[in-house]
Amino acid sequence: MPFTLWTYRRVSDLERQLRTLPPADGRMFLVAGSGDRELLRSILAGSPAGAREYAIRRWDELYRYFSDALEVEKPRVQLDPPDHWLLLRGLLDQRIRSGAPLPPGAFRRGFISILGSQIRELISEEIMPEHLEGLFCEDDVLGRSFIELYRGYCGALDANGLSDSAGVTTQTRLLLGDGSEDACRKLDLTLVGFSSLTHSQLELVRALVRRGASVRFCAPAAPMKGEYGAAQQFGTDGEDLSRNFEPFRVLRLESGDPRQEFETVARTLALWEQGEGALAARAEWPGWERIAVSVPRSRLGEAREVFSRYDLPCFWNFRLKVSETPLWRLSSACLEAASGAWQTEPVLRLLAQPWLCGASVDVQALRRKRPRGADAWRNALEGDERSAFDACCAYAEKIRSGGTALELLTALHEFAAGRALSVARAVEQAAELDDEIRVFCEAQAELERKILFIREVVRDLGEFCAQRLSGAEAAAYLSAWADGTTVDQGVQFSGSMNVFADTPPTLFHAPYWIMTGAAAPNWPGGLKESPMLADEQKEELHALPALSLDRTHLPLLAEQRKQREFLFRRLAACGDVCTIIARSATDDEDRPLDETAFVSAAAEDGWIQPFDAAGETLTASLPKAPDIARGLDRLLGAFDETILTPVETRSPDLTAEHTLPNVRTRPEKLDIAFGSLAFSAVDEYSGCPYRFALSRLMKYEEPLRDGEYDVLRGGSAVHALWEEVWKRYLSEGARTISGLVSEMADGILEQTYPELLSSPALRRARCDLMFRVERCARLQDSLEEVLAPQRLESKLEFTLPPYVCGGVTFHGRCDRLDILEDGRFFLWDYKAGRGANYKRAFQLPCYALALKESPDWEIKVCAGWGYVGLKDACAAGFWDGELNLPGNGKPVSGQSKATMESQLDDARELLRAIAQSAQSGQYIPNYTSSSCTYCSFAALCRRGEMSAEAEDSDGEEGNSNE
Repeated sequence: MPFTLWTYRRVSDLERQLRTLPPADGRMFLVAGSGDRELLRSILAGSPAGAREYAIRRWDELYRYFSDALEVEKPRVQLDPPDHWLLLRGLLDQRIRSGAPLPPGAFRRGFISILGSQIRELISEEIMPEHLEGLFCEDDVLGRSFIELYRGYCGALDANGLSDSAGVTTQTRLLLGDGSEDACRKLDLTLVGFSSLTHSQLELVRALVRRGASVRFCAPAAPMKGEYGAAQQFGTDGEDLSRNFEPFRVLRLESGDPRQEFETVARTLALWEQGEGALAARAEWPGWERIAVSVPRSRLGEAREVFSRYDLPCFWNFRLKVSETPLWRLSSACLEAASGAWQTEPVLRLLAQPWLCGASVDVQALRRKRPRGADAWRNALEGDERSAFDACCAYAEKIRSGGTALELLTALHEFAAGRALSVARAVEQAAELDDEIRVFCEAQAELERKILFIREVVRDLGEFCAQRLSGAEAAAYLSAWADGTTVDQGVQFSGSMNVFADTPPTLFHAPYWIMTGAAAPNWPGGLKESPMLADEQKEELHALPALSLDRTHLPLLAEQRKQREFLFRRLAACGDVCTIIARSATDDEDRPLDETAFVSAAAEDGWIQPFDAAGETLTASLPKAPDIARGLDRLLGAFDETILTPVETRSPDLTAEHTLPNVRTRPEKLDIAFGSLAFSAVDEYSGCPYRFALSRLMKYEEPLRDGEYDVLRGGSAVHALWEEVWKRYLSEGARTISGLVSEMADGILEQTYPELLSSPALRRARCDLMFRVERCARLQDSLEEVLAPQRLESKLEFTLPPYVCGGVTFHGRCDRLDILEDGRFFLWDYKAGRGANYKRAFQLPCYALALKESPDWEIKVCAGWGYVGLKDACAAGFWDGELNLPGNGKPVSGQSKATMESQLDDARELLRAIAQSAQSGQYIPNYTSSSCTYCSFAALCRRGEMSAEAEDSDGEEGNSNE
C-alpha cells in the first residue's frame, strides 16, 4: 500500500502495532521532536521493525536526506531563531530609513516577535506575499507594511540560500522534481504522532506518495464534535487501532492557590509512598519511575522549589531555554542594574549571585553605605568584589555601545567565561549547586557553538549580518538567541519521576499521570486574533481557489479552541492507569479560577471517567466535588492528619497561642534626651512622638524602597532648581518662573541628578517630574501676579534665629521669606508631596514664632505662610484674606487672623510638649495617627496589643518633609 492511515487512542495500542511491522529496507520514521525519537527507539528495540537498519528523523532532517540522495549542489541552510529576528530587524530598519510609513506599533517592544510568528505561519501554509495583496486597503498602513516586510523576508532568504524552519517542508517538496522517483520508491516512511499536518507538510506527503514512496501515517485520535484531523485531510477513515477502548480513569485535585497546588500534589505523592493519603486507598504505591507530572512552563520555579522541599526524586524531562538558565539570569541582572544607573538593591542582588561574589558580599554593610552609580560602587568595593563589578560594567558598556551579532555574543561569552569553574572550586561541599553549575556550563557551551557556527559554518545573512545593534536592540537580540536555544538537563536516574514543562512528547505515557494548571485561564487560555491577520481576512484566504486551503489552515479563534481541546484530551490520555487533573481555586491575586470546561466535555463524550475510592470505575457523570481537595485554610496540617516533618509543621492551638496578653502595657520609657532639634521634625512629633523618637533620635532605619528613581535625590534636585530659578527671577525681574524653569531645568538636573537625563530606565520618572515641576511653576506665576506688587524683598534659604523652649534649641532654614511693603513678612516652604496635606502642618507656624519672638528680627507681624506642593501644584496654608492669593489654602474671609493666631498658639504648645519629652524621656505612641498606615515600627509600639487587633498596612505614604 502506498499510503496507510492508522489512528490510535492509547499509545500502548500504537506501540503493539509498530512492533509487528515486518523488516523493510529504506525504513524511516518521522517524528515531531527529539523526545519522541528516544521513545520510538525504545519501542522498536528487539522487534522485527527494528531488525534492520532504520532512521528516525524530523522534518528538517528529511530535507537534508533528500539533498544528499539527490546530490543537491547547494542545499539551503536553515535559519536559526536569533538570525530570524536579526533579519526581520534589518528589514524593519531599512523601511524606517527609507521613510516608508509604518504603523505605530512597529516601534513597540515585541513587534518583531508578532511579525515573525505571523510570517512563519504563512510560510508553513505556503501563502506568499502576492496572495495577501487583495486583503488590505491601500490606506491600511499595518497591512501594507506587513506585506512589504514579508516580501523582503522571502527575498532575503532566497538571495542568501537560506530557509526558514517553517518552510523546510516546502523546500523538500521542491527538490522532488524529475529524477527523484528512484529515491522516493526506496523510501518506507512512517509518520508518528501527528494529528494533522500544515498545508506544506500535507503537500509533501502527497508528493511522496505520487512518486512511489510507501507512507504510513499514525495519528492520535480524541473524538470531538466537529473535529478535523488527519482522516479528514487524507479523505479516509483508516484503521482504528483502539478497538476495545475504555475511557481513561481520572481523579480531580483542587487546592487554594497555584503554589498550594504544587504542595498538595507533592504531599499527596509523599503520603502515597508511605501507604497513606487519598491515593493509597485506590492503589498500591507504584514507585516513582511510574509517575509523571506536567507543569506550566511559567510555574517551573515554584514547582522546583516545592518538589525539592518535599524531597521528591525528580527528573526534569525537557530541554531548558537558555533564557531559563543561570547564565541568562546573570546577564539579565547585569543589564538591568546598568539600565537603572547601578542603584543599590539591583547591584546587591547582582553581586550576591554565586557566579560573581556569592555569600562573600557583606550585604548589610553595603546597604548601609547606599552606594549609587558606578563610581560610588567602585569606592565601596575592593578586591575580588570590585573586579567582579568592573566586569559587569565592562559587559554592560559593550552591550550599550553595541556591535554586530557576533560581537555581542562574544561579549557575553567573555563575561561568563570561567565563572562556573571558579564557583565549582569554591563550593566543593555545596552539592545543591551542582545542577546550577552544570546548566550554566551547558548554556555556555551552546553559546560557544553559536559563535563557532557564525564564524565557520553558517551561510552569511549578507548585509543583515553586519548590522550594528546597541542598547535595547542589542539586549533584544541576545534575548532572541536565549529564547531560541535550548540545553539538556542531564541524564535520568533510576527511581525518579518525570516532570515535563507544559506538554510531554507525543509518544510519552506513564501508569500515573498528573496534569497541573488545569484551570480555564490555561485551557483554552487567552486566545486572540493576530494583529496582522484577523479572522475575517483568514477566511478570505481560505476562499482563494489558487491556495487550495482547508479550514484547519490559518485556524480561526473557534478552531484554535478546538485544537487546544484536542491537545487537552491527548494529555489526559497519558495516564495508563490513572490521570490526576489538578488545578487551583484562585490565582496569585486571589481571583477565583474555574475548572476548565474541557474536563466536563471530555467526560460527557466518554473520553475520561471518574473512579471511586475502591478503584472501581464510576458510571455516573463527573461529580461536582473534586476527589482531593485542600484549601488555603489547610496550609497547616490539622491534628487528625499525618504531618510530613520537617517540611510541614503542626497546626497551632488557636485557643492558647493567638490570645492577647492579659495585661496590655505601652512600650517602656525610652529615656532619650536632646538639646537641639530642627523645625522640620516638629510635624513628625505631632503625628506620633514614639515614631519621632525612633527615627529622629535613635536613628532607626525603615525598610528601604527598592526602585530606580531615588525620591530623596529627586527632591533635592527640585529644591536646588527652585533656589536657582528664584535667584534669577529676583535679579532679572521681567522673566516668568515657568520660562526660567524650561531654560534651567536640564542644567540643574545635570549637576544634582544626572542619571535622570541619561538613563533610559528613568525616562518616565523624568517626564513625570518635569510635568509636576512645570505645573508648579505655573502656579507660582499666578501667585506672583498678586504677591509681586506687594513685595519689598525676598530672602532665599534664610537661616532663622534660634528659638529656645524648655532647654531645647530649635533651628531651621526657610526656603523663601518675603518681606511685604506694609511691613509684614510671609513664609514659603516647598514640599515634594501634596500641598493640601500641609494646611495644618506646624513647620511654618514655628518659623513664624522664631521670627516674631526673636530680638534680632525687627519685623514682628506675620502676613501668613504657604506650602507649595509639587505633587498637586497646590498652595496651602494660612494667610491674610486681604492678600487675595489664589490657591486651595485660602481661608474664609474675616476668619484668617483668628485662624492664624490659633495655629501659632498650637505651634507654641507643640514646642513645649517636645521640650517636655526631651526632659522626661517619655514619648507616648499615638495609636490614632495617620502615619500608622505606613509606619514600620508597629511591633515596637505595641499598637496591635493596645487596639486588640492586627493592623494591616495599606501602603499609603505620609507627608513628605522635603
